[in-house]
Amino acid sequence: MASIINILSTEDWDNTENSNQINSFEIDRKINHNNLITSKLIIDDYSLHYGRVDKIYTEFDSLGLNKSSSVLGNIRKEYVKAKGILNDDNLFFEVLKKVQEKIQSSANYVQTPIDALELCVNILVVDAFIRCKIFENPENYNYATT
Repeated sequence: MASIINILSTEDWDNTENSNQINSFEIDRKINHNNLITSKLIIDDYSLHYGRVDKIYTEFDSLGLNKSSSVLGNIRKEYVKAKGILNDDNLFFEVLKKVQEKIQSSANYVQTPIDALELCVNILVVDAFIRCKIFENPENYNYATT
């Protein structure tokens, strides 16, 4: 997970020209289904980076590195561990916190300013949310890009 953060931290996230559009209606349905009120702001802010994260995962996966599976699996594991204890927004923020802690304790993490790290963690966790790795999906949920 830290290796993806190391790459994401070098990206220009202010440049949204080449960002794929996602089906915001479906994302809103999932947000409402999971009663994410405060988290909605973060999801709205970072969901537009889905396409760029997908490209990075595709590049790694084409080299046989399975980064998308390992990163998404680690995020899901943190979600599952906290799910029995917390719910709604508290669960979302706990996943963010645990993912960040896991990255910071990783041996291959390259020290990054905290604001850049938090930005990248937000992007990864929102991406996992969109990809159905964390939180429950409403009936007939379709996260596909538009």
